[in-house]
Amino acid sequence: MNCIFNNGGLRPSRALPYELHVHASGDTAGLSLGLRFLNSGRAAAVFHVYDRKHLDRLPRRYTVEPGKHLEDSWDASESSGLYDLWILGPNGFHRHFTGDLSASGRTSSPDPELRIGYEPTGLTLRVNNAGAAAASFKITPNAYFAAAALQGSVAAQGCATERWSLRDSARWYDFTLTIAELPGYSRRFAGRVENGKDSWSDPAQGGEAIGDQLKV
Repeated sequence: MNCIFNNGGLRPSRALPYELHVHASGDTAGLSLGLRFLNSGRAAAVFHVYDRKHLDRLPRRYTVEPGKHLEDSWDASESSGLYDLWILGPNGFHRHFTGDLSASGRTSSPDPELRIGYEPTGLTLRVNNAGAAAASFKITPNAYFAAAALQGSVAAQGCATERWSLRDSARWYDFTLTIAELPGYSRRFAGRVENGKDSWSDPAQGGEAIGDQLKV
């Protein structure tokens, strides 16, 4: 995989005590989307959630202590099952969930969800499909990598696992998962994997990979 950076303000960055997750789960019968905020790191973290279908409303904020989790749900019935949630956390943590719960709940449709695992120098991406039809997925890099998207298929009631090395991006990542059978469905996930070692500032903000200098 080749990095695509420009020459600019790459700086050393200390290791940080964050290891955060946000998992989505759709209730297709009740037209609501649940979020589970998990903190398996060593410091408390604050998540901010913006409902982009209702930007007139204040964002919801959640403080999660180390080793703890919180759950909440969003009623999507006002928008006929459509949702668009934007989640921000510390250290560049970003999640963006869009979709249509009414489409995912059809008997002939897939019902996919993504789970992300952190490895010392990479990500494990697990696509689960709880629906009655196969799901054709694509995982596209938005930054850091010039590599082509990963593509695959998940059978009904099945799962697929992909791995992506982050050695060439100083453990920074930014990808989007889409499903061919569900227009409008997406899962964007971005941030930096922490493994207790110092790293570099966000390369997409103006850094350049020079030889092996950036590899951590």
